[in-house]
Amino acid sequence: MNSLQLKIVACVFMVIDHCAVFASPHIALPMHWIGRLAAPVFVYLCVWSCKYTRNIWKYAFSLYCASVIMIAVDALINSTSNVFNMLFQIALVIAILSLSKVIYRVFLLSFYIVWQFLSSLLVISILPVWGDAAQYVLSIVLGNLVDGGYFWVLFGVALFYCRENDVVVSICVMTFSIIAFFTQNLGFELMTLVGQNFPVIGVVRTFGYFGHWGPLVSNQWMMVFSFPLLCLYNKERGLYSKFVFYFFYPIHLIIIHAFMVMLNVSLGA
Repeated sequence: MNSLQLKIVACVFMVIDHCAVFASPHIALPMHWIGRLAAPVFVYLCVWSCKYTRNIWKYAFSLYCASVIMIAVDALINSTSNVFNMLFQIALVIAILSLSKVIYRVFLLSFYIVWQFLSSLLVISILPVWGDAAQYVLSIVLGNLVDGGYFWVLFGVALFYCRENDVVVSICVMTFSIIAFFTQNLGFELMTLVGQNFPVIGVVRTFGYFGHWGPLVSNQWMMVFSFPLLCLYNKERGLYSKFVFYFFYPIHLIIIHAFMVMLNVSLGA
């Protein structure tokens, strides 16, 4: 499968996941299981884009701009979904690690880590005062909010280094699926032990998913079933579709939100 075909498959999975809001709980849950296959495919294609693009810094900047533009879309639909920020963080770290001189890599990676830490502390500190909306906007602008946590950044970097070998790619996906399986429950247990205060919740969410509803509901580990799709990638681009996803992602969220309003459906339904 070429890049466009994989992207279409991932978009279908993503739409199924997001449309689960219209289904009954018994139907919605399997729809979310299918949706767990989407993110690994998008991350994998982002990794290969970092490899093939003429200017990885320009590519990362385009993802950052898309993440900032998504602020307006999210405000319109009352959401915080922003896959562009996750992809931006992955592309940025890969760009840093791809620098030719070691000293540049060490310096910029150190700066990135310090920036993420300090800016995250700033964002967490304003949460009790300014609220979730201000926290979300500031996080996107500062470039420190990752939808799903830094779990995805580490996953993307790992895929970048093992992308040439399908067996190693499969092992990578399986490893991070195991990590997701355990961290979903550990995150909740940590909050239970140390308390439900804003800084603690912010720190826990920084590192990834958390939940305590069992493996069928806390189901990010089901990303493991995406590895056959990744192995089908033939390293070809297919038809030119550079900006298709940039438009499809916000448009499909707007359409789903419009139907939710018309049908009087809430996220808790």
